[in-house]
Amino acid sequence: MSSRDTENGEAGRETPRNGRKAWAGRTILALVPLAILAATGHHMLHQRLEEQFRRFGQERIRAPLPEEARRLIDRGVEDAFAPVYDRIPEFLDWHYSFFGQYTELGLMLVGRLEGAIESRLLGGLEERISATGEDVGRVMQEEMLAELERWFDRDIASLPPGVRTTYERMLEPVLEDARRRFTVSVGPTAVGAAVAGVGASIGVRAVATGIAERLVGGAAVRSGVSALGRAAGLIVAAGAAVGIDFALRELDEMFHREELERELTALVDEQKERVRVALLGVVYDVKAEALGNFIPAQLR
Repeated sequence: MSSRDTENGEAGRETPRNGRKAWAGRTILALVPLAILAATGHHMLHQRLEEQFRRFGQERIRAPLPEEARRLIDRGVEDAFAPVYDRIPEFLDWHYSFFGQYTELGLMLVGRLEGAIESRLLGGLEERISATGEDVGRVMQEEMLAELERWFDRDIASLPPGVRTTYERMLEPVLEDARRRFTVSVGPTAVGAAVAGVGASIGVRAVATGIAERLVGGAAVRSGVSALGRAAGLIVAAGAAVGIDFALRELDEMFHREELERELTALVDEQKERVRVALLGVVYDVKAEALGNFIPAQLR
């Protein structure tokens, strides 16, 4: 075989190979824009998802508390303070008794009157206020998770059918992360802890302080006048002192008990409303904290 024939044979064998290489090169070049387009589309969907999630958080922060949560707070506050109202007559019986008035005077002198008021009139109030938190937390948790699901469905439905599947795959782990977060941060434990602080700082302490101030400023002063009368009576005679003491207490109760009962009831009303407003505030703060500082890991 001549050298020309050999060269022609080799050239013939190389031509298909070179053609395949050229075709592969053109295919790769054609796929590059598609790959860039796909990456761009994925990035745009990611940006959209982040914007949508932030919008969801902002909308839920601005939204009022669920009506059921508000009803639970109102009912919980009423139930928590109901025994306090029931105990006011009994507390006044003690206040106007021989033992009670002398005990009050002694407690005032040593700064322990508030503690006596707490035990006699407000026992269990803090625990009853705190118990409201867990029920409210369950309602808040259910509402938050339901809103998250509704947002998920609306967000998927708002996209063209061609990109829904891809977007749904991106959104699912974000949704799962958010579910885990809200289950903990807006649940019975979180809300219950926040509400417990209200019971300690506003409910019991404020009521006890207010009642003590009323007693010191009003009824207790009248008790002091009675005490002076008793002291004078002791100078005259022990038997007369007992009579004077009894008469002064009877007069004090006759003329001032109804007024004092109205004052105590008004004070409890005032503090009950303060607790109700405070509970609404702390529950809203729990919700805002959970939504405002949370970005799912997939979006960071």
